[in-house]
Amino acid sequence: MEDRQRYLNLYYNATIGIFHSNLDGTFTDVNPALARMFWYESPDDMFACVTDIAKQLYANPEERESVLRQIKESGGNITMEGHYRRKDGTFWYGMLHLNPVYDHKGNPIGHWWFIEDINNRKLAERDTDLSREILQILNSPENITDSIEHIISALKIKTWFDAVS
Repeated sequence: MEDRQRYLNLYYNATIGIFHSNLDGTFTDVNPALARMFWYESPDDMFACVTDIAKQLYANPEERESVLRQIKESGGNITMEGHYRRKDGTFWYGMLHLNPVYDHKGNPIGHWWFIEDINNRKLAERDTDLSREILQILNSPENITDSIEHIISALKIKTWFDAVS
């Protein structure tokens, strides 16, 4: 198998989302896994619908600017957790690996983005933290009324989080 075909097989069959963007925040390439993560029918659907990566894919559009500042300051690759928005508006967590792309003169011209879906892990961590908090409340010397109020408050936060996740 020639190198180009090997690369294309890896790119199109990867389980992580991969895309390339220009510095202005528009796509130049999207793999099928990325389209699925963001709940688009295909890479073509994602290309047609997403005109502003920051506003449409980030839960908080300012987060993209923060990511770009970090890569500029580090001068190289970065890895960080992010909070993203799917096509239907629901949110999810991903682990972002970002690599800058330079022209032959060393000027930045874009970025390769690699995203892993870590939503299930983040939700499990949140549930574990909530369970610990409830156990701590139940084992505290406070009166039972205060303990119940704390638990109800914690569960309301979990319910709100589930609604926005």
